[in-house]
Amino acid sequence: SSGINAEYGEAIGILQAAYVKPKNIIFARHNLISRRQQEGESVSDFMNALEALSKDCEYKNVNAEDYRQEAVRDAFVNGIRDSIIRQRMLEEGGSKTELFNKARTLEQAIKNNESFSLNQRSFLNNLDTMQQPSPALLPNQPIQSQPIQSQPIQNQ
Repeated sequence: SSGINAEYGEAIGILQAAYVKPKNIIFARHNLISRRQQEGESVSDFMNALEALSKDCEYKNVNAEDYRQEAVRDAFVNGIRDSIIRQRMLEEGGSKTELFNKARTLEQAIKNNESFSLNQRSFLNNLDTMQQPSPALLPNQPIQSQPIQSQPIQNQ
């Protein structure tokens, strides 16, 4: 009987590891922090919604410094203007320092991409003005043809 229970427990553990996704605490806290009372929602319903959202936040007894670090991290994620950066931080999670470094790297990558795009557009515009084709070579233009003058063939 104990062998069957051990096998059952082991099987449940394997299935949970394979199929039960761990909670994303940062995402849960972002949902809690950013939740606003909906149009027509009573104060009681709003409080109940906040209580329900808080259950996934896994708040623990921590010292003041740990709480401060988590609060700054959560406010940082919630306040990021760039939705791509915020989404990536919510997906990946991490400590305040880890998220800050990820956000800084993503911000720089976005700036580099924008700079590259601007430089590429500028280069292509300059290339276009340097190599303006003659109007006769432009596509979709009717071809100007001269009528062929027929000349009588002379026998020699």
